[in-house]
Amino acid sequence: NKGYEFLSKGNVEEAITVFKLNVRSYPTSYNVYDSAAEGYMNKGENEKAIKYYKKSMQLNPGNTNGVDMLKKLGTTYDPQEFAVERQTKAERKQILQLAPDLSPEANVGLT
Repeated sequence: NKGYEFLSKGNVEEAITVFKLNVRSYPTSYNVYDSAAEGYMNKGENEKAIKYYKKSMQLNPGNTNGVDMLKKLGTTYDPQEFAVERQTKAERKQILQLAPDLSPEANVGLT
């Protein structure tokens, strides 16, 4: 991966740029978030690293590297942290099925 090539040469900014492009290109891949997190961790942007590792863990709770890196960053991953988000999306889907006129395409303008 070109991002890791940049990272190994100390070009952290370039590595992060590649990792972010991968996130945009493959938003459902846990690995791209894990890689981006590593880039941010190398840059010292630990809050961003935590955010990306948690997203990686959300997509793949079995990601042991994510677990280890979150511990290294002084935090943990709680799968329940995302349970509300999933529930909210499920509820929204159910509401839209019952009332399709409330979909964003209907341009209702709810605030």
